[in-house]
Amino acid sequence: MADSCSAVQPGPDRPSYPSSCPLQMIAISTRAKTCQDLWFSYGVTPAYEPVPPLSWNAYAKDWVRRHELPGDFAILTHRHPAGDPAGDHRMEIINL
Repeated sequence: MADSCSAVQPGPDRPSYPSSCPLQMIAISTRAKTCQDLWFSYGVTPAYEPVPPLSWNAYAKDWVRRHELPGDFAILTHRHPAGDPAGDHRMEIINL
């Protein structure tokens, strides 16, 4: 998610972001082990989602709204089809 990290204050429903990171990176995974490993990645907030959403655009917009993140857009990246090592990587700009 793109915008200044310093504008986000941590809370019970909001992750804490390092004050010096240029972007807020949310890594959503259906694998708990991946999320656990990402806790040690600076500037990345893992989010466990056991079932992939039907619409990633709607999910991203809702996630940003629920966590009260600032910004006008998000950049969505993922592999399609999910879980296929030979799948294509996709990047999409989502207007919030």
